[in-house]
Amino acid sequence: VKQWYQRRVAITAGRELKNKSYKFIQEPPREPENRKSKRRKVDKKVEKNDLKDEWQAAEDDRMKDQEEKLAFAKRLRERDKEKTRNIVEDSDKRKYDNAIKNLEMSEEEKRKMIPELRKQSRREYAKKEKSTDCDSALIPLL
Repeated sequence: VKQWYQRRVAITAGRELKNKSYKFIQEPPREPENRKSKRRKVDKKVEKNDLKDEWQAAEDDRMKDQEEKLAFAKRLRERDKEKTRNIVEDSDKRKYDNAIKNLEMSEEEKRKMIPELRKQSRREYAKKEKSTDCDSALIPLL
């Protein structure tokens, strides 16, 4: 038991020497509470300015996006307008050309065209009659 006790005392003495070699870390001096509150007010002002800057940046981005969207829509409308204008102009041009051609045709040419138009009309009528006859033959009598 005596040996055990002596060993414990030796271990404890070694630990005490080791602990004495350690030094306390000095903390930086703290600011008084009054200064902290002033800093806090300044921080709040900075935060408000940061929020305003962020809001302004977001607003600027939104405005820029809106302008780009409007410009894109304008370009699309112009492109569509060009396409529709060409189609209308082409059909109007054809109608105009046909009207001029009809006016320029002499009476004699018009008389020569009438028999051809009659033949064409009769052929179309005959085709329609054949299709209706075939349809009526398929319908059972009641």
